[in-house]
Amino acid sequence: MSGRWVAIVGVALVGLLATGWLVAKSFESPAQREARARPPTPEPILADVTIGTLADEVTARAEVSPAIVDPLTPQALGERAVVTSRLMAPGSEVVPGSAPLAINGRPLFVLPGKFGFYRDILAGANGPDVAQLQDGLAAAGIATAPSEAGFYGPTTQAGVLALYRAAGSEPLMRAGATPPTQAPRIEPQQLPVVPLTEVVVAPHLPAKLASVPAVGTKLRAGQPVATLASGSFVAHAGVAPSVVNRIKRGMSAQLIADSGRAVPARVVLVRGKLRGSTEDLRDVTLAPSHGRLPALWNGTDVLARVTTRLVRRDVLIVPTRAIARDTDGRSYVLKRERDGAFVRITVNTLGSLAGRTAVEPQDAQALAATDRVRVG
Repeated sequence: MSGRWVAIVGVALVGLLATGWLVAKSFESPAQREARARPPTPEPILADVTIGTLADEVTARAEVSPAIVDPLTPQALGERAVVTSRLMAPGSEVVPGSAPLAINGRPLFVLPGKFGFYRDILAGANGPDVAQLQDGLAAAGIATAPSEAGFYGPTTQAGVLALYRAAGSEPLMRAGATPPTQAPRIEPQQLPVVPLTEVVVAPHLPAKLASVPAVGTKLRAGQPVATLASGSFVAHAGVAPSVVNRIKRGMSAQLIADSGRAVPARVVLVRGKLRGSTEDLRDVTLAPSHGRLPALWNGTDVLARVTTRLVRRDVLIVPTRAIARDTDGRSYVLKRERDGAFVRITVNTLGSLAGRTAVEPQDAQALAATDRVRVG
């Protein structure tokens, strides 16, 4: 009987305790309920201190190509002109007197000059086009008599003959009264002619043959038959019209290859729509600030990074929200110590951009790129 009473008493005590807890909870004071409902104290928001360049930049993909691209456009083409031979491969060096292709079975010679030839040059012709022909022959290493300056005489005709034969061809001939040599004339001889369809002028030589049409290509008057590339390499970046007005000639930039190699550059030209682009992009041309771009970059895409506004280089940077001012107007940040406490660091603000501020601590050792500051 004694054991049963002990069990009954124990159950009764547990019930009383539970009832007491429920009664006490139901009588919780308003202050206790408010304290329990209040959200926990928020943790401070921290941000890293960084070191670098505070600048506004525009980035775009850019294609590297030669600075100068000259189209070769003959002043005239024969009837039903078609490319019958590629005499030089793309990438070959074109010098004065080179013949990169044949049209209708006849070579097309490239000569330096300031204007296009405007007529067939026949024996006895006189004028600036003859003088330009003689300068072109001289650039090709073929001399003519000074006494024939501007006149298509015997030594100039002999030079034309040499030009064609060096290319493995023969010039067209027409009857004339002036023989190409000093041999006595017995009857009118056939003398070399320079047809308008067989010579084209290039303003920059030597150059690389950038493109040449395939054999069988039908040519149209007024259209280039090939292109030459010369000069150092530049990069053409495609920039959206809404952004291009922030870019000005002379701005500093970087060209960065996929390998990570970076070359300092500058903006040299901002112009119309990017040629060959399917998007509405503007052409921003960039050239190296010094030296040349690597030849291996030719024809590749690189990243162009244009600095449109520079605040400061190699400086400590914090979020602008981390800057506060005391009653004396001095700027400061709150740096978190290892023990979790915050210490005030007085700083000089050097400029702000896009929510970031460049700072300089009054004590140079008080703030470093490894620190964290409070922003909220």
